[in-house]
Amino acid sequence: MGPPSPEVLQATLESVCGRLKVAAVLVDGGGKILWSSHHAQAALPGAFPLGASFDAALESATRPEADRREPPPAAVREGELRRAPGGTVYRHFRERFEAAAPGAALHCLVDVSRERELEEHFLLNFHQLKSMKEIVDILYESLSTPEVVYLCLVAVTAQMGFGFNRAFFLQVSGSRMRGRIGIGPSNHEEAHQIWTRLAALNFSSLREVFQNLQRNGDVPDPRTQELAIRMDFDLHQCGWGTPEAPSSPGIIGALARGKPAKLHASEPGTAVDRVLFQLLSTDVLAVVPLFVRGTLAGVILADNFITRKPIGEGDLNVLKSFAGYAGVALERSHLYDELRESVAKLRAANETLKASQQKLLQAEKLSAIGQLAAYVSHEIRNPLVSIGGLARSLLKDQVDDPDTAETLQIIVSEVTRLEKFLRETLDFVKPRTGAAVEVDLGDLVRDSLATFRNQLTAGGVAVEVEAKLSSSPARCRIDPDLLRHALLNLIKNAIEAMPGGGKLLVSVQRNDHSATIWVGDTGPGIPPEVRPRIFEPFFTTKPEGTGLGLSIASQNIRGLGGRLELECDDTYKTIFKLTLPLAEAEEAQGKHGFRHAQPEEKETEEATSRSLS
Repeated sequence: MGPPSPEVLQATLESVCGRLKVAAVLVDGGGKILWSSHHAQAALPGAFPLGASFDAALESATRPEADRREPPPAAVREGELRRAPGGTVYRHFRERFEAAAPGAALHCLVDVSRERELEEHFLLNFHQLKSMKEIVDILYESLSTPEVVYLCLVAVTAQMGFGFNRAFFLQVSGSRMRGRIGIGPSNHEEAHQIWTRLAALNFSSLREVFQNLQRNGDVPDPRTQELAIRMDFDLHQCGWGTPEAPSSPGIIGALARGKPAKLHASEPGTAVDRVLFQLLSTDVLAVVPLFVRGTLAGVILADNFITRKPIGEGDLNVLKSFAGYAGVALERSHLYDELRESVAKLRAANETLKASQQKLLQAEKLSAIGQLAAYVSHEIRNPLVSIGGLARSLLKDQVDDPDTAETLQIIVSEVTRLEKFLRETLDFVKPRTGAAVEVDLGDLVRDSLATFRNQLTAGGVAVEVEAKLSSSPARCRIDPDLLRHALLNLIKNAIEAMPGGGKLLVSVQRNDHSATIWVGDTGPGIPPEVRPRIFEPFFTTKPEGTGLGLSIASQNIRGLGGRLELECDDTYKTIFKLTLPLAEAEEAQGKHGFRHAQPEEKETEEATSRSLS
């Protein structure tokens, strides 16, 4: 039996190709087209005329398509992918077909468009899953809330992430939704510069993008950031929190449903939607709600403002997965922030406890000092008064012996000094209290200055007084004796600090709720290493000092409800600032009568007073 006729072969091929839906073309040994199937003619009309070169016809009708498989050898074209103008993708096979003619070959074009689509979908999902894993790993490594938010926006806009052009984070607190940060280019020129620079860096992973940002920093575009700051909405005005919110159009409904959504400017929406689309100059927005412990904590808005690329369902599906991970990362960062705040509070409480312990120890020491001072004063004062009285009496008798007279004078001086020391010690350990009356600080300062009128010109050395008294009365409800005692001590110290003359500053200034007295001098000043200790009891740098003057002054001012502080400037090397509440300020607060020291300030005073009671 001889070989089948060409007509029989062609009919057989047509039947097979029809069932398999394969475009088949039969060529002779020279590559000329002998026959083409009906499917080939229908799929690619006029592409394969009889007698034409198949290779030329194939190149004209289709173009090569990139293949993710291993490339075939250069001399072999079988199995390559070809794309037709309509978008159909074919895989090209060639088989020898000697039955038709010597050297003949059968070329088959198999439609693999569906397989190609599935392959691309699979690769896209694989890429997204890989990116998602990288994003989640990086987010979970960060414990700072601002850093987590920033990384979320970078993930949304990076080409190796989700590839949006811009992204904004809006914080939600109660019914208030406020923009905090926005990243992405603000115009086409800037977008070209940014994307060209990133392409040149040739990052191989999203982690490399994040690491580059951490190394070099990335300041958001000021215009994009300004857009974010201008987003400030009261959601209650648009129905947020009502039972109808989940069915509301636009962003309110998306947030109430708690799922990422795509919003169109042409669709119905609330006033928030209209403002957003107008502000961002875009037509489509992706909305991603972020929840922390079941409560809406923030919203990410993303768009393709530059490329105008459509936002598809695939993009939303990815954002849905991302929203869950981002919410967990935010929750972790919030927990870490709360933990950090708790640790800071515990440290502060620990420091306060240590300070309280130190104050308690100091109070116990001062209590012991008070008991000792009371005992010493009782045992020494009476004999000391007797000694001083006898010595003064003998001096009045006009002793003839000069040596005896000199000795008696020394006894009187030393007794006077010891009496002063005992008096100051008792004043410190048992503060005086008196009736509070309303006085003008200006008058009290003038009286105190008058006390030192002779000392200001003693020894031929003049001390210039710069008195700056308030034009309006600065009236305070205080014990005037306590304040006068403190002022006299401060002025005396200032004069003694200028043995060669100088300038004494005494100023009274009235403020809204308080009055301030400054006492300063142009002396050498107090050394920095000494300043922290000047109010300590029994600390002095004077050879003849007791170390109680400033301690008593500070204690008296605290007892009046004020405070005494040390300052200095270029002119006055030492300035003491004394602050007291005004009488009207106390009355406005319902405080009448004598003001006592603050609880934390009078612990030591109470301890010493108890020991002497």
